Amino acid sequence: MGQIMDKYLLEKLKALQGIVRSLESAALLFSAGVDSSLLLSLVREALGDKCLAITIDSPFISRQEIEQAALLANQMAAHHLIVPLDLLKEPGLSANPAERCYLCKRKMFSVAKQIAAQRGLAWVVDGTNAQDLEQHRPGLRASEELGIRSPLREAGLRKDEVRALAQELGLSNWNKPADSCLATRFPQGEPLSREKLSLIDRGERFLKELGLSCFRLRYHSQNQGQSKTLRQMAAQNQLARVQPSAADRKRILGLGLWPKIASGLKELGFETAILDLEDYCP
Repeated sequence: MGQIMDKYLLEKLKALQGIVRSLESAALLFSAGVDSSLLLSLVREALGDKCLAITIDSPFISRQEIEQAALLANQMAAHHLIVPLDLLKEPGLSANPAERCYLCKRKMFSVAKQIAAQRGLAWVVDGTNAQDLEQHRPGLRASEELGIRSPLREAGLRKDEVRALAQELGLSNWNKPADSCLATRFPQGEPLSREKLSLIDRGERFLKELGLSCFRLRYHSQNQGQSKTLRQMAAQNQLARVQPSAADRKRILGLGLWPKIASGLKELGFETAILDLEDYCP
């Protein structure tokens, strides 16, 4: 811990530590993002072996996120369980309805609660912070229905405060850009499949390898609304919309990366690639 910390932030940290200690034992949904990483660090310190990190491995999650979750949990010496879960088999989810996030979160929380009960752990906790309440997050309803605790939110910690504490604690991912599941790259109502989700995952990994760090790769079907089977749609007429932050767009244009990006995305399986001029602001 650094020697200098804002008094207000220190008070929030003490409040968070008190909440964590009161749990006595907990299973923590661990995504490898900065929120759940900070929480895991503190829960592991306070509860020791009575803390279990659970990472849900579904088609909606990038392979890099799963790899990073395993690495970070190991660095924290935390008990870590990676749970395979094919959310595409859940009723209604593959149709990508308006309530997709709610359905997805409810299933994930239910699985985590089952594991916690089997291992005699008192609570299931997640990394929701206080600022998340200001955004449209349908998954919060599932959290409330199933009694999931959110210590960061309970302590009143906002995203910038979470990052500040993560940096103070020396977490390597303290400045990691906010991320979300791969399903968010698709327009509502666009059917989801393992092939499409994998295509987005590989496309975003390719863009990261080119040095981009804050962006989204959006999927659009150019035949949306026409009668085509999912297999046909997976094989053709797939449009990739690269939506970068202002900094990443400057990198793309300044280094002349767009021809390489467009060519690489087409090699992966997209028919067309376009650069969005609207900034991605996480």
